[in-house]
Amino acid sequence: MKKRTFLLLLLAILAAAGLGMLVVEHQGYVLITWKNIRFEATLWVFLACLAILLAGLYLLRLLAAGLLCSLGWVNPWSAHNRKKRLDTAVHQGMLEFSRGNWQPALRQLSHAAKVSEQPLPYLLAAARAAEKLQQPDTADQLLGEARERLPNNDLAISLCQAEFHSQRGQTQQAQEVLQQARKHHADNPELALRLYQVLLGNQDWGGLIGLLPDLRKGRVLAEAELSTLEQRAWQGRLQSATQLDALQKIWNTMPASLHRHARTVLAYCSQLITLGHAGEAEGLLRQQLAQAVDVQLLQAYAQIPHADPAAALERGESWLQQAADDALALFAVGRLAVQARQWGKARDYYQASLERMPTAQVYAELARLLNQMGDYKTGGELLATGIRLLEQQNGQATA
Repeated sequence: MKKRTFLLLLLAILAAAGLGMLVVEHQGYVLITWKNIRFEATLWVFLACLAILLAGLYLLRLLAAGLLCSLGWVNPWSAHNRKKRLDTAVHQGMLEFSRGNWQPALRQLSHAAKVSEQPLPYLLAAARAAEKLQQPDTADQLLGEARERLPNNDLAISLCQAEFHSQRGQTQQAQEVLQQARKHHADNPELALRLYQVLLGNQDWGGLIGLLPDLRKGRVLAEAELSTLEQRAWQGRLQSATQLDALQKIWNTMPASLHRHARTVLAYCSQLITLGHAGEAEGLLRQQLAQAVDVQLLQAYAQIPHADPAAALERGESWLQQAADDALALFAVGRLAVQARQWGKARDYYQASLERMPTAQVYAELARLLNQMGDYKTGGELLATGIRLLEQQNGQATA
């Protein structure tokens, strides 16, 4: 390091010596005249004056910049002070918002939104503070201001507006806002999730069915949840049909895989019975059970009044071979035996069901059957047992 310093110092001395010799040997001459003004000097004096002039101008520039900067700090309307006030409003507003102090948060954030070039976050936060204060008019006014000032951020505003409607119990308005936003932002997963929640709450089964592709595309729900939702939505549509033509149209347009789903078939058959077409329901249930025995479908089949109860019992007993140890299947075939007026078989099936799974309903049915057969004592005992079991189950559910 010392060697390098010595070399630099030596070069500086040599350069100074060379420049001195140059000044002495070649002084030069400069003459400037303008009107009555005359300036003459050696070249080196002229260059020295020019350097002094440039240095003076540079110092004046620094002085002017410092003066302007100091004025900016003092002037309350300067850009510096405006930014300082904005930063203070944002900091205080968000701090109060996080603490749940909604009134000061609303005041500070509203001010921040007025002076900020990017006011959306502050307008939305101020609107939420107003909503917490139960000032819906103020919240809606702030959202309206956001739409007016920032029309390209309609999705964020719509999500916030729908949230407010839901909190106010205005679920239909929330659905309308989200469906309108979906026209322009169909690929947004958060929008799809919010709309799914509102549609489910409103039991808008048709809307949910139409939303399923977006939910799958955005991976908003797990595949198992989507499958359950699809089944529930189609079942809801079936149960909402008020005419046979509409019911059959829904059944024919749903995915074929759902035609083999027990709960969907039950929903369709239940609505057929409600609309006075029990015969069609009986035929469909018989067809489904012939393909694969399902206990739920067998129970539904047992509750339908049959034109030929003996044949229905015979079918039920053949299906029971595939579920011989199922208590609910035994109970269902017992009901078919009651329809066929084969009391002994019905009693045996009911007792076999109770051995596998005692339920208050089976106790009550068996008690009714025994009373009909004249065994009032046993029937009364069974009915009392069923009532105690029901009370015990209700007590456990309450606890």
